[in-house]
Amino acid sequence: MNLSGADTPVTHWIPWLHIHSVEEDWHFNLRKIPAEIWRTLQFFQRTAQYLPILYVNRLKVTRKHLKPLLNDQMPLEITYSPVSVGQLRLWLTFGESMKSMTALGFSEKQLDDIKGVFFDTSLWLFLITMFVTFFHLLFDVLAFKSDISFWRGRKTMVGLSTRTLEWTC
Repeated sequence: MNLSGADTPVTHWIPWLHIHSVEEDWHFNLRKIPAEIWRTLQFFQRTAQYLPILYVNRLKVTRKHLKPLLNDQMPLEITYSPVSVGQLRLWLTFGESMKSMTALGFSEKQLDDIKGVFFDTSLWLFLITMFVTFFHLLFDVLAFKSDISFWRGRKTMVGLSTRTLEWTC
């Protein structure tokens, strides 16, 4: 990857590694395992048992986190934390969406911007933004519905000024 724009490529290093495991006491029925979880399971031979699910989270890695390898010092911070099955499924689905967007022609910068919306923003700020956006959309739909019902019921333009008509259009 060439982040600096120079002609020669430079090898980059990710200075941290996030490892997660599902520590919930969750037993999947083999015939009802969600597809995104199925790809992460490792089964024992000849039994219906599987190893604990470990997930290395690379979704938070963006171009700004990559450090060029200019010397022999490569610091690495390894973090481990438990994760719920629901959160793991959300991350796996998001990762598949990123792969689909890459196949559709999204650039790496565009994918980094999308990742930044979800991972570099505070969860509360993101949820409040979604909440306000939802209500804004709801009120827009209600106003549009009111406009349609008003204009549908009009037979003549009596009582409306030309300024109102110009402003509305």
